[in-house]
Amino acid sequence: MQTIGFEVLLRWQHSKYGAISPVEFIPIAEESGMIVKLGEWVLFQTCQQLQTWKQEGLEAGQLSLSVNVSSRQLSSGLIAQIDQALRTYDIQPGELKVEITETVVMSDLNQAKLVLKQIKERQIPILLDDFGTGYCSLNYLYELPIDTLKIDRSFVRTIDERPDRRQVLDTIFQLADSLGLKVIAEGVENLEQLAYLERQNRCYGQGYMFSKPVPATIARTLLGQVWSKLAG
Repeated sequence: MQTIGFEVLLRWQHSKYGAISPVEFIPIAEESGMIVKLGEWVLFQTCQQLQTWKQEGLEAGQLSLSVNVSSRQLSSGLIAQIDQALRTYDIQPGELKVEITETVVMSDLNQAKLVLKQIKERQIPILLDDFGTGYCSLNYLYELPIDTLKIDRSFVRTIDERPDRRQVLDTIFQLADSLGLKVIAEGVENLEQLAYLERQNRCYGQGYMFSKPVPATIARTLLGQVWSKLAG
């Protein structure tokens, strides 16, 4: 196995209240509109981290970081922010990826098509997150410039208990293969799940089987182990 990328997750360590879950503060940020500034900050922090790792020896294109984008960001100057972040930190195509959910796409389909097309023109891969839990028509997979489907963890964590879930997953893999899409299975936690996924083509895994969410300093240690193997 080899680490090929990380998903950027936002955590809030409050000076008074301690750790605050994103489940609590993200909806408030969405409702208030602060998600636009928050998303911009995350984007720039992500690109800065990529630049730092490259300065420490990571070769261009060897690893990617993916950021989640909300519906408000799609209509609030996201493309200009991406362009500025890429220029500021000299980020190359493929090193930054964008994740978007079915719900975000369906909140304003026309706007999503327009912005995702511009993102794709910049050779930034686009991942459709939590696939299988929303209400996005399969027809839109033909219309949107998606590169990767991220299968929701609810399907993966039950495949060793419910054979019918494997049938659903098999169908998703076949669909992705017919469309030329990559697949990332979220929520991989045990060897049985991993063994099933390893039998699939074009499939990557994400979950506690590989690592729990960690700060960038610890992620750097994990990468150091990978780099030493590559160098050897």
